[in-house]
Amino acid sequence: MRARWKQLLTGGVLFWSATVLAAGTPHAQEPERMRRPADLAVSPELARSPAALRDLRLRIVRSQATPVDLTQTPATQEIPTAPVPALQPLQLGDARFVRLGREDEIKTKALAQAAIPAALRADAAVFEGVVQTVDDNAQELILKAVAFPRAPLRLNPATGKFEGGVSVGVIEVGGTVARTLSAPIAFQVIGPVSADPDTVSATQTAPPYREIRVQADAPDAAVKITVVSNVAPAGEELVLTVRPSLGVSVSPARIQGWGLETADVLVSAQGFEAARDNRLQLSSTLGRLSATQTTLDPGGLAQVSIRSESVGSGTISIRGAGLDGATASIVYVFPWRFLGAALIGGIVGGLLRKRTRSRSTATLVKSLGIAVLSAAVVVGLYVLGINLIGFALPAHGGEVLVFVVAALGALYGTKLLSVHPAAGT
Repeated sequence: MRARWKQLLTGGVLFWSATVLAAGTPHAQEPERMRRPADLAVSPELARSPAALRDLRLRIVRSQATPVDLTQTPATQEIPTAPVPALQPLQLGDARFVRLGREDEIKTKALAQAAIPAALRADAAVFEGVVQTVDDNAQELILKAVAFPRAPLRLNPATGKFEGGVSVGVIEVGGTVARTLSAPIAFQVIGPVSADPDTVSATQTAPPYREIRVQADAPDAAVKITVVSNVAPAGEELVLTVRPSLGVSVSPARIQGWGLETADVLVSAQGFEAARDNRLQLSSTLGRLSATQTTLDPGGLAQVSIRSESVGSGTISIRGAGLDGATASIVYVFPWRFLGAALIGGIVGGLLRKRTRSRSTATLVKSLGIAVLSAAVVVGLYVLGINLIGFALPAHGGEVLVFVVAALGALYGTKLLSVHPAAGT
């Protein structure tokens, strides 16, 4: 009877051992693509229980693994496919890739997520599987690779590109302090961006993380990239959000002062979504804007004008809700060209007027003076928007237009003021 009980007890122990090993073997349940870390949560039991963490690490160590060559870059590393027998000793510089079952994948991802700054977890990517390696003291490490954007891409006015950064690193499963790796683990960024540096190597467990600076040309509201590693060549996709930015230009950037000229203020938005709030506020330190508020059209464009007030330099500022603002400079120069064209036009008009009458030379100067003064009044009113000439004139004609208006004002003199007292442009 005692032998019978001993036989049953031995069989039960063997059955229990086989069940535990089978549960920790990746082939017992097929691994599947996991959710992003934001959807995961660290099990309270796993977080507080050293025994639960030891069981997790033991199952990983007993799993079959694939050797990884850490001397190769992510671009040349092949995706691990053929597992090797478990429990093979690791030497300095060795590494293995281990695919996990669904439950262990969830647990290790949740542990890795907890090491990522809380504000950045929603956009982070935790790589599939784990890496077995050793530190520089030949102590075993079980690592999880992670990547996340540091901040939205923002426009750098100096380069005209949207710039940002991606943080990468390997987190020790259940680790509490940074440990130096016996061999570095490399990461690269692939996608419609330029990366600096091209390859970055993690030499210790994270945090801290290594950063890759990225640049993108005039992107949309988001840019998709893939971060790959020589321990996870398949990589993980990251979505880099773009902070919409305003750009502003003034044409021409130099105009005549004293209110004599206007310039076009052209606004454009990059990384702009047409459905968002597209109202803008404008201000200027010198000069009169045609509007202090405007809206972006569906293409992210807007235009206003600015008129000079005096002479000097001014700054135009534009901002909008949820948009990086922009500024542009404009210079108001002394209106020598305008005054020269008006003076010459007044003299020419006065001479034409003198040809119709016979006067002495002594009265010529007086006549020309009156003609020039009449020209100045007519030109000044035209600048303010009152057309006394009696027929339509182009809005933009430069010094030629000033010359013509001054000449006509001098030619017809005060008649224009009495016959056309309020003719509009």
